[in-house]
Formats: sequence, C-alpha cells, structure tokens
Amino acid sequence: MGWSQKLAFVFKGVVENSDAGKNESGVSVAVVQNGATLFSATTVSSGKYSLAGEIDFSQGFDVVFSKAGLVGKKVHFDLAKMNLEDIPPGDFKPVESLDIALFKVRENVDFSFLNTQPVANFDWNTRQMNVRLDAVESDNMRKKIDALLNQGEQNAAELEKKYNEAIAAANKLYDEKSYVASRDKYEEALSLKPKEKFPSDRIVELDALIAAQKKEELVKDQEDFEYNNLITAADNLKAQNKLEGAIAKYKEALTKKDEQYPKDQIATLTETLEKRAKELENQAKYDAAIKSADAFLKQNSLLAARDNYTEASKLKPSEQYPKDKLAEIDKKLKVEDEKNAIKQKYDDAIAAADALFAANNFTGAKAKYEEALTFEASSAYAKGRITICDEKLAAEKAEKERLEKIQKLLTQGNTQMGKSEWEPAKASFTEVLSLEAGHPEATQKLALIEQKIKEAADQAAIEKKYTQLMKEGTEADAAGKLEPALAKFEEAKTVKATPEVEAKIVDLKKRIADKNSLTEKEAQYSKHISEGESMMGILGDFPGARAEYVKASAIFPDRQAPKDKIAEIDKLLAAQQSAKEKKDAYDAAVKSADDLLAASKFEEAKVKYQEATAIDNLQKYPKDQIVVIDKKLAELAALNDKKAKYDAAITSANALFSQTKYEDAKKKYVEASAIDAEQNLPKERIAEIDALLASQKEAAEKKAKYDVAIKEADRLLSESKLEASKAKYTEAINVDNAQQYPKDKIAEIDGLLAKKAELEEKQATIANLLKEGNQSYAAKNLEAAKGKFEQVLGIDAGNTEATGMVLKINTELASQKNQAEKDALFAQLKQEGFALADAKSYDQAKQKLQEAQTLKTDKEVSDKIAEIDRLKSSYETAVKEGDRLLSESKLEASKAKFNEALNIDNAQKYPKDKIAEIDALLAKKAELEGKQATIANLLNEGNQSYAAKNLESAKGKFEEVLRIDAGNAEASAMVQKINSELASQKNQAEKDALFAQLKQEGFALADAKSYDQAKQKLQEALTLKTDKAVSDKII
Repeated sequence: MGWSQKLAFVFKGVVENSDAGKNESGVSVAVVQNGATLFSATTVSSGKYSLAGEIDFSQGFDVVFSKAGLVGKKVHFDLAKMNLEDIPPGDFKPVESLDIALFKVRENVDFSFLNTQPVANFDWNTRQMNVRLDAVESDNMRKKIDALLNQGEQNAAELEKKYNEAIAAANKLYDEKSYVASRDKYEEALSLKPKEKFPSDRIVELDALIAAQKKEELVKDQEDFEYNNLITAADNLKAQNKLEGAIAKYKEALTKKDEQYPKDQIATLTETLEKRAKELENQAKYDAAIKSADAFLKQNSLLAARDNYTEASKLKPSEQYPKDKLAEIDKKLKVEDEKNAIKQKYDDAIAAADALFAANNFTGAKAKYEEALTFEASSAYAKGRITICDEKLAAEKAEKERLEKIQKLLTQGNTQMGKSEWEPAKASFTEVLSLEAGHPEATQKLALIEQKIKEAADQAAIEKKYTQLMKEGTEADAAGKLEPALAKFEEAKTVKATPEVEAKIVDLKKRIADKNSLTEKEAQYSKHISEGESMMGILGDFPGARAEYVKASAIFPDRQAPKDKIAEIDKLLAAQQSAKEKKDAYDAAVKSADDLLAASKFEEAKVKYQEATAIDNLQKYPKDQIVVIDKKLAELAALNDKKAKYDAAITSANALFSQTKYEDAKKKYVEASAIDAEQNLPKERIAEIDALLASQKEAAEKKAKYDVAIKEADRLLSESKLEASKAKYTEAINVDNAQQYPKDKIAEIDGLLAKKAELEEKQATIANLLKEGNQSYAAKNLEAAKGKFEQVLGIDAGNTEATGMVLKINTELASQKNQAEKDALFAQLKQEGFALADAKSYDQAKQKLQEAQTLKTDKEVSDKIAEIDRLKSSYETAVKEGDRLLSESKLEASKAKFNEALNIDNAQKYPKDKIAEIDALLAKKAELEGKQATIANLLNEGNQSYAAKNLESAKGKFEEVLRIDAGNAEASAMVQKINSELASQKNQAEKDALFAQLKQEGFALADAKSYDQAKQKLQEALTLKTDKAVSDKII
C-alpha cells in the first residue's frame, strides 16, 4: 500500500552531445515512475528543454534522456522524506538546471547498464530542507563511463588500423589494375567493417571491371570507332553549351572505351552543372531564410529571427540586408539582456538571502534582502523577510544574553565548588534555575552540592560509598559489562576523584571506543546520545533528551549509559513535575502519537508512544499501539520490498523495450511477473514482444531477400545487363512493393532501353545511309551520294564524314558543270541559303551558302555568312550569359537572356530547354515560399493558442503544419507535448475514446498509403495506452 503525495514539478536544462561538442536537439526527456511515463518533452535546436507536471513524490522517479543513435541516461530522485510544508508554494524546481551530456552509441562498448543505473541520485536533506546530490556515486559513475569510452576508443583504433591497412593495399592494387587481388583486399576490409559502403561499392565495381576485362579484347576494335564518333558528338554539344547532352555522350563513350578524357570532361561538366544547381538551391534557401527571419522579427521572436538571418548570411555572405538585420537584433537583445541582468541580480540576491536565512544567518540574510530591494524596490517578499530577520535577531540577542548570564553563574558556581565553597556555589546554581527551570547541570550540581555538604559531615560514609562503587565497577568490568562499569567508576569519581578511578575511567572509555564499530547503528546511537546531551546540557529539554536516550537504548539495549541517563532524567523530571504535569505530558505524547498514526507516520508515532510509556510505564495502551505499529511496519517493509523489486524490473524492462531490445526486455517482464503475478502490464508486454519479435523476424527475412535481389540487380545494371537487371528489380518489388528504389531503377532501365533502341536505330540508319552514299559515290552517282550524305546530316548535324563528303561532292559537281549550270546552281543555293537565314535556321543556311561559294565568289554570300557568324556569336554570348545568370540563381534575368538567344536562332533546342527548366524552378520557388510562409503562420498561430491554453486549437494548427511538412520537428514535438497535456486532463473514458479515434484515423491513413500522417496519428495513440495492433501497424 502507499500514500500519494502529488506536487507540480518543473525541470529545465540543456542536453549536450559530447562527441559533437555542441548542444543536441531532438532528445526525448521524460519523467518515468513505476515504468510509466508521466510527461515528456523534446529538446529544441539549442538543446534546451522544459518539463512540467505533477509527480507523486512519495515514490522514487527518474528523469530519462534518450535519442536514437545516442547512449541514453537517467537521473533518479527519491524525495519521499520531503514534506509539502518544507518547500515554497508554486511549482517545485528540485534543481536549478538539470543539464546532461550524451554521446554516440559505440558498437564495441556495452553501455546497457545505463538502462538500469542512474548517472546521478538525488534525495531530500531533512536538515537543510533541500535536494541533495550523492556526489560520490555520481563521480564513480562518471569514472566508469570514461573508462569504457577510453577502452572503446582503443579497440576502435586497432580495428581502424587493420581496416586502413587493408584499404591502402586494396587501393594500391586497384591503381595498378590488379583487380582480382584488389577485390580480395577490399573483401578483407569489409570483413572488418561490414557496414562500410566504400569497400562494398568497390567490390561491386571490381566485379564489373573484372568481367569487363574479359570482354575488352573482343570489342576493342568496334568500340574505338564508336568511341571516336561519340567523343566528336560530345565535344560539339559541349561547344554548344548543351552540357547534359554532352555528359550523356561522354558517358556513352565510356561504355565503349575506358579513357581518361571523357572522365575528365564528365567531372568538369558535372561540377559546372552541380555548381549551377547549388547556387540556385542556395538562392532558394537564402530567400526562404530571409522570409522566415522577417516573419520571426515581425513577431519579435528575436532568437529565431537571428538564427535565420545568420543562415541567410552564410548562404550569401556578400548580401548586406541580413547583416543589417543582425545588427538591429543584437541591439534589441542587448536591451533585453540588460533587463534580464537586473532581474538576475535580484534573483541571485534573493537566492543568497534565502540560503543564509535557511542557515540561520539572519544578519547576512537581512543584508542580502536589502540588496535585493535595490534591484526591485516593490518586492513584498524581500520586505517581509527583512521583518522576520529583525524578529529572529531580536530573539537571538535576548537568548544570547540569558545564556551568557547562565554561563557566567555556572562558571562562578564551578569555581566556588572547586574551592569547596558549597553554600555560595549552591546560591549560584539556584540562580541558574531561576533563569532556566530544570537546567540539567545546575540541577545536577545542586544535588552534588547537597551531597557534598552531607559528605562533609560524614567522610566515613563517603569512603564507604566510594569503596562500594569501585567494587561494583570492578565486578561489572570483570563480567564484561563495560558501560555499567564505566557508570559506576564515574559515579565513584563524583564521590571522590582519585588517580585510581581516573585511570579506570580512561581505560574503560578506550575499551568501549575500541569495541564500538563505525556502522550506521553506532552512528545513530552516538547521534542520539549527543543530541540527548545537547538537549540536557544547553537547552534543558529533558523530555526531548529522554526521547533521544530512549532511542539510543533501543539501538543497544544492553548498554547502561543511556539507561542511567534516563534514570537521571526521570529523577530530575520527577523532581520537577507534579502528578498532573506527568499526566498532561503522557496525554500529549499519546495524542501526538495517535495523530501521527492516523497520518500513517508510523516511525514518528512509535517514538511518541515510547515517550508516553517512558512517562507512565503502567499504561497498557501505548505498548499495545507499539505492537500494532511494529506489525504494520513489517507489512509495509515487505510490501515496499516487493514493489521496489517489481518497479526495478519494470523500469529496466520499459527502458529496454523503448530501445527495441525486445529479448532483454522480455526477460525483465518475466522477472516482474514472477515478483507480482497480479500485474497485467508485464503479461501484456510479453505478448506484445512475442508478436514484435515474430514480426521482426518476418521483416528481417523479407529484407534479406529484398537486399539480395537489389544487390544482384545493381551488379547487373553496373555491367549494362539491362534486361537481367530489370528482372531482378521486379523480383525485389514482388518481395517489398512499398520500396521506391527498385521502381525508380526500372523506370531508369526502361529509359535506357528506349534510348538504346533509339540510338541503335539511329546508328543503323546513319550506317546504312553512309554505306549507300559511299556506294553511290564509288559508282560516280554524285547526286544520289550527296542526297544520302545530306540525309545523314539531317539526323546528325555534326557527322564529320557526311559533312566532308557533301563538300567533296559539291566540288566535284561544280567542276563537271558548265558556267550556265554553275550560275543556276549558285543562284539556287544562294536563294535557299538566304531563305533559311531569314527563317533563322542558321546552321542549314550557312551550309547552303558555303556550297554556293564552292561555285563562285560572291560578296553578298560572304557578307551573309559573316552576318550568320555574328548572329551565332551573339547567340553564343546570350546563351553563355544566360548560363552565368542561372548559375547565380538570377532566374528572371537568365530567362531573358535565353529568350534573347531564341530571338536570334529559334531553331535551337538548348535555350528552350533552359527556359522550361527556369520556369519549373520559378514555380518551385514560389511554391516553396508559399509553403514556408504558411508553415510560419501556422506555427505562430499554434504557439499563440498554446500560450492561451487553447490546446485543441493549437494542436489543430500544428497538425496542419505536419500535413504540409511531415518532418517538421517543432510541430511534431508540440503535438506530442499537447497530447500529453490533454491526456492528463481527460478521464479514462475520454482517453479510450480519443485512443480509438486516433487508431481508426491512423489505420485509415495507412490504408490510403499516407504513411507519414498515419505514423503520426498512431504514435499519438500510443501516448494514451499500449496497444499491440498499433505497435504492429507502426512497424
């Protein structure tokens, strides 16, 4: 059984990634108690988090930090000894800032102990009334973690060395084209680091190279011819700034012959294209960052605005606008910092004052409260505390004066006793009792003085008593009763102080000290004895002192010293109390004990019942109640032990379950179920884990089959075995239809097959036309030959063989014609050339006019060719400028230049393609800007609704953000946070209804293949309760 004591807690702090040397975002921070998450939050980009919620502090709880890829940690709090009246009102903040550092998972180091062992333990300090850290345990844990990290680094270094040696050897063999030996070394490296992509990729590449080597000899002659044609075509396309087409041709050339030239060209042209794309991307990012920053600045979200302006400035360092805005924000932040600095000084002064007040340093506390008023003159709290300090100081002063007078009289009385001036000494101690009734030393000394007065009259009686006490002490010592013996010798010393009895006392005290161990029991015994002596000697609190001696005697019942003190106090109390006072004290003790028992404060109640029995040992009631309490404490101890074991097993199991370590988690759930078979949670989780493991096994088998098919398909594709590769990608789709990669690859292969078929058809047509043209030329059928070669140029304008033959045939035809025919043909070619130029078909026009010039010289023709060259130059200049502007992401200006090029030569495809590309980028940019603006507005509205406590409205806004951008971290974190708050506000029926609704919506979205939104809904459902069907659907 347990008694719940709930309190609103607040935790704040920063999570650091110690490997990266920066603060970590996306870390889950959760308060976990008895295996259940009470509330949680996620760190933002700065690594900060804030948690708030109610916790039953009568039981221990953990603050758990976790993130995929990082080793999780937890901090344990045990505040069961804390009372609500010990803390200030409002939300309770146990520590000022609960900061923690996480690090990446090490494959070669086992940190699983951190799942069950906290890195820090806090408990409640009942003396100082504050939360206390177990510094020794925390330091030991830190040393343990550091040792494991160092060992992991050593192991990793050795593995890295072997891996690097194998890679170096493989690379050397690869450079030497010793492909088989190189592949063996890469496989050796892969066996050391199976997850490394580089050796795996190289092995696939080498498989292809080895196979290619075997074919190389057979196809070399044919490839040389095809290679040269492709290189010429690629060079022509590059000269026309048709870079994508040129790259395709160079790549195609590489399939024919492995030469460095096309590789260098591909690298250079790819870098140029990537640079253009990167600059365009940077411009889009810059514009988006500026827009977000402007929006945040408008909302006065200065830090968010500063981050976005900083990002924009990094993207385009030459732009002045973000720099100006950053300067503006810095000024505003400086003003805020100054205000915060004053507030911080006030808070620091109050904190220091409260600490001094708690330490009873009221003078120092008052000075600090007065200092706080200099920062916040209207602080009612500081003024009230100053008043209390004044009262405390006045009381301290009066008490000090009374104690000083008592001490003076005690010193005087002791001096008089030392001179055997018994009557003056008696007067001094009597005056002490007038200042403090029942003062133990004065009472004791008065009794001693009375005895001394009596002993002075009967010295023989003194000697007899001394001898008897020494005998009794010696007998008790011989019987091993050291404490009674010491009491007898000390009593003998009060009768007559002799070197003999002093030696006995010193010897016994040493033997008693040697006998006692430094255990907690001895420490508690000494504490009670010390507090009893303090209460007797300074405060004169005999009942309190007696209670302490009763506690001490209960720890070591065989020791006589506390019993003697109890007897001594009983005599003093008996001398002071009347029968009514005794009954009042007994009744007060019993009432206090009854109240404590009713409040289930069993230990404190037992002490009070013992105090009542000590006052009146004849009463049966307190003794009976002590028996009841002892039984209840035994039951609670057994129950708490069982619950602690169960909670420990569940906590460990839940941590392992959250880390998807299902086998280890199942063992812990079985252990928890064995401890408490009535609990349903471990049984439900065991069934859920069994289903998950089965599902994982099935998924793993499916993935393995899929991976084998993909690997084989990739290999076949690298060898240009398109049909076989397509069959393997189809096989992979049949295994896992949800994967996009094989579908994309099949589309790529279909495109390659179509392109290959088209190219083969085109090459076959050109080859036939060239063959027919050459045959006609060989047969002296020049017109027919010319027609065939012109058809080739109509298909491939850059075909050098066809171009050369047309010019050659034109020359021969010209030489065969008479002047009239030459003039007629010249006029026809000139007319056709001018018409083509007017139609802006400059390449064909120039060809016609160059043919005409083979017949005769003509200025108009020469001028037209020069004009065409100037236009072509203007076209090239416009295209080049368009490319430059496009590379700088100046889309509108670039589009204008490409339009200018089209106006010069509208037969060219390149500027048309570029205009279409720019239109697509402009549309995408506009869409992105609209999307980002919508997201920024929705986030702002959501945060405003959340600040106004309108949780449902806020949740709706953040969910709208996730529908636009499923990966938005801020919206995702806020939805989870709001769900947690809403769940804490709902009763179980509402939670069940909301769970059912989220589950239904999630399953419907999954059926509609809207997987991101479906997963979001199902994860929301799991924040309400555990459900196997939901967990399976997420997997």
